[in-house]
Amino acid sequence: MESSSATLLSSAWRHKLVFVGVMASFVASSLFFAISSGDSRFFQAEVLLVLRDPIAAEGGGTADRFILEQIAIIRSPITASAAEEDLQASHPEYGFTVDELLEVPGVVRLPDSAIVLISVVDQDDPDRAIAMVNGLANAFQEAGRTEATQSIVAAVERIDAQLDAINTRLAEVGREITAARSTDTELVELQSQYRAALSELARLQASLPSASDEDAAAIRQEITDYRGRIDIYRLAVSTAGVSSEIEALTVEEEQLITRRTDLLQRRDVILIDIELAPGAVTLLDAAEEAGEITQSSRSRIIAVGLILGLAAAFGITYLLDLRLRRFAGRREPEAILGAPLLADIPDFDSENLTTRLPVRDDPRSAAAESFRFAAASIEDALKIRGVNSVMMVGATLGHGESTCIVNTAMANARQGHSVLLIDGDFGNQDASRLALGDDRAPTIGLTEVVEQDATLEEAIQEIPLGDTRSLDLLSRGSRPIIAANLLSSAETNAVFEDAKATHDLLFVDAPPVLQVAYATSLANHVDALVVVVSHGSPMRELEELVDRLKLIETPVIGYLYNRSPLRREMKASGGSMMDILGQGDVAAAQRGSKWRKNGS
Repeated sequence: MESSSATLLSSAWRHKLVFVGVMASFVASSLFFAISSGDSRFFQAEVLLVLRDPIAAEGGGTADRFILEQIAIIRSPITASAAEEDLQASHPEYGFTVDELLEVPGVVRLPDSAIVLISVVDQDDPDRAIAMVNGLANAFQEAGRTEATQSIVAAVERIDAQLDAINTRLAEVGREITAARSTDTELVELQSQYRAALSELARLQASLPSASDEDAAAIRQEITDYRGRIDIYRLAVSTAGVSSEIEALTVEEEQLITRRTDLLQRRDVILIDIELAPGAVTLLDAAEEAGEITQSSRSRIIAVGLILGLAAAFGITYLLDLRLRRFAGRREPEAILGAPLLADIPDFDSENLTTRLPVRDDPRSAAAESFRFAAASIEDALKIRGVNSVMMVGATLGHGESTCIVNTAMANARQGHSVLLIDGDFGNQDASRLALGDDRAPTIGLTEVVEQDATLEEAIQEIPLGDTRSLDLLSRGSRPIIAANLLSSAETNAVFEDAKATHDLLFVDAPPVLQVAYATSLANHVDALVVVVSHGSPMRELEELVDRLKLIETPVIGYLYNRSPLRREMKASGGSMMDILGQGDVAAAQRGSKWRKNGS
């Protein structure tokens, strides 16, 4: 099984006793209430509404969107608040509240129509149901009428704004035309002569009443002459050549005047609609009586109990599963860590191993081969980054970090690399005891190198692995120190840099990150981290570990999935191991190869 993702059904099955217990409690409670309850009487009152969009085009009908918007308004707190205010004035004896008016009504639209039914059910009083439903309908109708009026007023305001803009532009165009004409000297001269003739004509007409008969005849002749001149001037002005600029401005002026006329007509129509607008409701058939409904509440109580019981049972088991879910497959930690699987380490008991160091003591075991996979994967990941130091970390005690790091370090050392293992778990030193094979830790270690005159070469203990291969070990040492202070010192950093420079690979064992604070300080001295995740461990532990590791800059290059179930393909690698270890039976290897071809 490679996945333990929590689902409602899987969680219910994994915690079936909890599921059954929750369901049983809800069913028992619902049966108790059903037995103790009797039949219920209800009174239902209904109001029929016919809706119409007051701003829709004539003959265009009422859009579905508009109907849905009106139903939302009926159910809104605004309508409930207005209805509560009116009902408190007209029916104070019922004590209606806004919350009640929001919860009680049912609103249904008849299919393919603009008809909406508002219904109210009251358990005690039919008159109360009638008052409530009529109050809601009336409040909605008034709200719809107000909304329609507001929409029309808003339309008028938009038209007024357009008219203001048009009038402003018309004034600007008039000024531009006058300015353009003032630059035409011929037209200006004609206009000057025209105005002079008008003035002289006015003078002659004013002198005519007081003139003598002889003078009057002469004046009349002059008046006739000037009228002829004025007609000629008027014709000349009207037919004078007009520049393209004046022509364009004149066309714009005519368009603006036409647009203004259209808007004024539309405004007049809308203002009339304000007086005649019926609002959203064209017909309201108020409730006059309430029908009586008698029903048994026992079946309803039992049904509600079953539904609530199922919801609670699924919810509780799902939450329980989320909190207690554990890793069941080697690929699952990848989604949480965001880092790849480096190696899958099988449970030692599945191979009946009696040692914690299969790389050294049982090199042909599947566990030993898995640690060699881990060694190769870590080495490759470090080479890609151009670094050579790594620390193995776990969330809490019990994930097997010390066992994993000692075996992996030995696997790298047996490949001919110069490998140093630093036991940074100051309070445990399990890696040192495991590597040395006894309970005595070296008396000289990291503490003496940092705080005394001991050299790194003096503090390192060589652990033979056979075939002239060995693993270097730097334990804690024996000086009493405060780990956090020691690890944050410049001297410690210098020791780590020296160790990286003198060895091909540097492995550091660390205490559990979620339980020991200085583990994160230790991480600052290495280039990369490898997380050890134990099969069956809680997922929430790894999630907390990821949150903690975000506080440091050292990257996680992958994880080891420890104590994994032994898979079939892991048992069929004995023949290949002969080339790795330089030992084994060739005939046995060939037999193994034939078996794999037939059955693997």
